[in-house]
Amino acid sequence: MPNYLIVPKIVMKVLASLAAKSIDALRLAALGIAVCLFASSCSIFISYEIVPASVEIRTAAIRYAQKYAELGAVYEWGGQDPLPRKIAVDCSGLVIRCYEYACGDYGASLLFKDTTAKGLRQYSSLIASPEKGDLIMIGDNNEISHVALFTRKEDGRLYFIDATSLTGMVSMRSYAENDPKFIEFRRMNVINKK
Repeated sequence: MPNYLIVPKIVMKVLASLAAKSIDALRLAALGIAVCLFASSCSIFISYEIVPASVEIRTAAIRYAQKYAELGAVYEWGGQDPLPRKIAVDCSGLVIRCYEYACGDYGASLLFKDTTAKGLRQYSSLIASPEKGDLIMIGDNNEISHVALFTRKEDGRLYFIDATSLTGMVSMRSYAENDPKFIEFRRMNVINKK
């Protein structure tokens, strides 16, 4: 069910200003955190819905990840370069950019601008079994330190695209499906604007 906010134009300007400063204005709006300063001036109507990413968005995210790999993107901690510049991304930067592009293709948006692999947990939903484009949370001793985009399961192995210092680039890799490095699977949540 969609949620609705009626906010004054001045609040929208403040939210836009915050967004320009990389503060999570869309997330604030999505959570219904807005103050109507002048009730009589409330004239902007926003309808939104926070939902798990559709199969189309997840599939598009994989296509973008494959594009990063094809273009020879290298791993760089903290990197989040957009296409088509010199491309250097880290694991969460790859996931964020791919989902950002995929959401743009389908009129949706992310709930955030930037976060870490572990931080992605607050913007996604736990799932039992991954489908193409879902997030694989990876780490040691049940501590998330890496994220990848699931592509497929084949012959007892989970295949994924990621950016890692192990290979120094964006590439397709796999681990046995019962590898203890796999901590959990998650589905990205997005904002659908109505």
